[in-house]
Amino acid sequence: PLEDSSKASGAPCYYAPIRYYAYDLINAADMLTAAGLSLDGSTSKTSTYRYDGLKLNLGVNYFNTWQSLAGGNPFISGRGTIQGKYQGLHYYYKFTEVKDSPVQIKQVYVADPFATTRTLISKHGILLQTIVSGSVGQFSALAILLQFTAGVALLATAGTAVNLLATWVMPNKAYYKRFMCQSTDMNAVMRCASLSDEELEQVLLERNLPRGGDRVQKIITLTADAYTPGSQESQQEQSSGTRPRPSDVERHLEVMMEQGSRTDGQPPVNPA
Repeated sequence: PLEDSSKASGAPCYYAPIRYYAYDLINAADMLTAAGLSLDGSTSKTSTYRYDGLKLNLGVNYFNTWQSLAGGNPFISGRGTIQGKYQGLHYYYKFTEVKDSPVQIKQVYVADPFATTRTLISKHGILLQTIVSGSVGQFSALAILLQFTAGVALLATAGTAVNLLATWVMPNKAYYKRFMCQSTDMNAVMRCASLSDEELEQVLLERNLPRGGDRVQKIITLTADAYTPGSQESQQEQSSGTRPRPSDVERHLEVMMEQGSRTDGQPPVNPA
């Protein structure tokens, strides 16, 4: 039967063992049925399991997650399954046949010490070999901490390796090193941050700097151009109306213009 008490028509199915106090009782017929066998089944052309006996592997599998069952279904796993529950842990039995393993025990019986005859008793039956396994887990903060620490260490190692490759191995390593190691005057940043949006726009316009982006981008543009509000140099530039010192982008464009004029065979043009 399944969990909703409906009955299955055949294997695979869920079968609950008989509970006797803290023990499970399973009769031999159910064991053989779970393994897909019968005592009258033939082991050869002239013999049966009832006469030769047989060996069964009894697998006891413990778990506390439904995904541990075959197929992910807690009530229909596979042929040969008998399931139960013990102290919060679920478990199921699985019976499988050990091929070509007859079970026979021979015993000699003598009625009395002075008897002239003896009786040889050949016993055949079912031998169970128990194999206990399972997958039981629980939450562990220590395991999470160890995994997180290992992940952070791996990320730090990867970042260090990339930085070393960029600054010491790659063809443009000199440029990478220069751009990776830049100094910023936080005093100038804080002073620019104290300006209003209108004042930022006015300063950018006066210094012929790009005015795109948000407020943070505008402050970065000003500090990259070596502008510090309230400094003596900035006040002199504003009072004299002279063109401020060209930015790095402008200087790069000037160098490109000079190189282009030289390749044309013309004298370099002074970008003043």
